[in-house]
Amino acid sequence: MLRTIGWLFLLGSLLGAAGEILALELPTVRFPFNLSRELGFTRPSDADGDSIAWLGWITTCLTFLFGLTMVIKFGGNFRFTPITERRLQRFRSIRRGHLSLVIVLLLSTVAALDHVLVGNEALVVRYQGQLHFPAFTRNVEKGALFGVTGDTSTAPAQYRSLREQFREEDAGNWIVMPPIPYAPTGDTVSATSSPLRIDDGRLLDSGRPFSGLAARVYDLREPERIHLRHRYRQGLRDGPADGWDAAGTRIYGAVYQAGKLVPESVKWNGQGSLENFLDLPSHDPRERCTTPPLRPPATPASSTRWALP
Repeated sequence: MLRTIGWLFLLGSLLGAAGEILALELPTVRFPFNLSRELGFTRPSDADGDSIAWLGWITTCLTFLFGLTMVIKFGGNFRFTPITERRLQRFRSIRRGHLSLVIVLLLSTVAALDHVLVGNEALVVRYQGQLHFPAFTRNVEKGALFGVTGDTSTAPAQYRSLREQFREEDAGNWIVMPPIPYAPTGDTVSATSSPLRIDDGRLLDSGRPFSGLAARVYDLREPERIHLRHRYRQGLRDGPADGWDAAGTRIYGAVYQAGKLVPESVKWNGQGSLENFLDLPSHDPRERCTTPPLRPPATPASSTRWALP
């Protein structure tokens, strides 16, 4: 077993070195090189100004020597002393201890999958007959590479959105994402929503008059892009109202009282007429509940509910 572990260390160090030379992002073995680039004092530059991951190379060399030592030392006719063999047999006879070791090894194997299991970069992208592997390359693929136009074409590709776009286009393009398609840090989970309904002029939530903030959105797949937002009390608009254009600029404001608009409160600074803006297509009433990816506060706070009509 120890010799097998030595071979694993040898294989990991060789894969890490190959990945660094070929600019590949291989699971787990990339860690020492990535860490070396993040720590400024460990990455002096070479003559061409490129970063040299010295810490990564030193770690890889030490790992290789450790693995080689284990393969040589525990190879051939190596045998444990009788006392050590009796101790190993005793450990294997303790079922809970042996099972715990197996579970730890399995969990370590799962953790070693790294960004293959958890990450927001696509594992495989098939676009116009060509295959791309963004999660395994150090280069950052731009949206233009996959047909994205406009301002976002020069930004890193958003693979979750691209996957939905490819499915709608049905042009033979597809994307394979990790089982958990979100980055461990700096990423957000899409908002979820549940339907509301309007009955006799009142907005209802599970049959009861709704109270809180309600919003009409441009696209239910992006509920954070709000078109109109109103405050409701007992199912009627009561309080401030706001409106945003498709770019996210606030261009409308007003106040309602008991379901009726206060005329002198209207503020409009958008293009075109206010009537056309208010009549833009909207979706069925929905309630949005989101949990931001932040550490919970020390003192629990009351949850915020958003409705999306």
